[in-house]
Amino acid sequence: MEGYRKGVEDAVRLMKKALRGEKDNLLDRVKDYLIKKAEGRAKHRKTKPKFVLKYGSTVLVNETKGRKIYRIFDQALEKSSEGLCITHRKPSTVEFSKDVRVIWLTDYHGNEEQLGGMGAMLIGDGATYSEDRIPPGDLSTLTHVIKKFMGEDRHRVIMIDNLNRIIMRVGDRYADIIKFLDTIRGCTAEHDGVLLISVDLNEINPPLRSQIEDSADDIL
Repeated sequence: MEGYRKGVEDAVRLMKKALRGEKDNLLDRVKDYLIKKAEGRAKHRKTKPKFVLKYGSTVLVNETKGRKIYRIFDQALEKSSEGLCITHRKPSTVEFSKDVRVIWLTDYHGNEEQLGGMGAMLIGDGATYSEDRIPPGDLSTLTHVIKKFMGEDRHRVIMIDNLNRIIMRVGDRYADIIKFLDTIRGCTAEHDGVLLISVDLNEINPPLRSQIEDSADDIL
C-alpha cells in the first residue's frame, strides 16, 4: 500500500513540473482520488485465512479440484505430531513441508519392493519413499490403517483425498460408507487427532450427502 501511494505521489510531482501552476489543484484531486481507491481495495481485499486446527475434529473440505485439502493439510502438519496422506495421486508427485506417511489408493500393484508397515512411507524434501497401496473400495483395510495410525500417538492428522472416487468404487453400499466415516471420526476424536476429507458434495445424491455432512464436525 505504501509503495502504491509513493508511486502516485511521484508521478503527480513530475506532472506538476511539466504543467502550469493552475493545474496543481486538479492534480492534487486526482492524487487523492487514486490513493483513496487504492486504500479501499487494500481494506476489502480478501486474504486466505489459515486453517484453525481443532484436535479431535473431522473436517470435510468441499471442493472440485482437490487442491485446497493439500494446502490445509500442510498447515495442519505444523501443529501435528505426524501426518498420513491417503491419496489417489502417485506418491512421488505429492510434496509437503514436512515428511508424512502416504497411502496410494490404487488397484495397480507394481514391482517395487513393498516394505510393509507404516514407518517406511515418507514423502518430504529429499526423502525417499515406498508406495503402500490400497484399492479405493477396500474400506476394511482403510479403516484398519487409519485406526492403527491414529492409535499410535495423539495430535496426528490424516487427509483423505477425493472421497467421491471411494464412493464410486463402493457403489450403492451407502451404509458401508457411513459406517466407515463414523468409525474413523470416532477414532479421530478418541485420540485428539484431525481428519481432513476432500469431497465434492454437489456430485453426491442428496440422501447420502446429508449423511456424509452429519458425519463431520465442520465443512470448509
